[in-house]
Amino acid sequence: MQGTPKFVGEAPVVKSIATGLAPGLNLETTIPANPKIVAAITRLHEIKELHANWDSYGSQAVSATSFRPALELIIEAVHRCKEPSIVPLAEGGIGLRWEEAGKALELDVQVDEAVEAYAEGVEIDEPVNPMSIKEAMELLVRYCRT
Repeated sequence: MQGTPKFVGEAPVVKSIATGLAPGLNLETTIPANPKIVAAITRLHEIKELHANWDSYGSQAVSATSFRPALELIIEAVHRCKEPSIVPLAEGGIGLRWEEAGKALELDVQVDEAVEAYAEGVEIDEPVNPMSIKEAMELLVRYCRT
């Protein structure tokens, strides 16, 4: 199996893969890559193909600036708890949604890379909106711990 060490102490093979989502947005991963992350990148590509007015209500095309922070949050989520549902936002951003047994988290990555958050059923302070990607990451970690 490629990427798996053959000998004790041997490091796994790590490759840098161009995501194709935005210039210079590469992903360093072991080979084979985590299938949940591959599925998320595939979904992001679907969203990238949406044109303005994709919802027939005057929506914006998804901005390239939204992909990097969204992918960072997705990777963190896959490693800490579970992958989100990924949705386009009418204003040109990317929405990430988690919902399970009595709790929910929504992180909306805006065009300016700020994040709007909504949390329910989670022992956290009321999110301050908008927040930075770092603050959104901290909120995600707290969500995953509950």
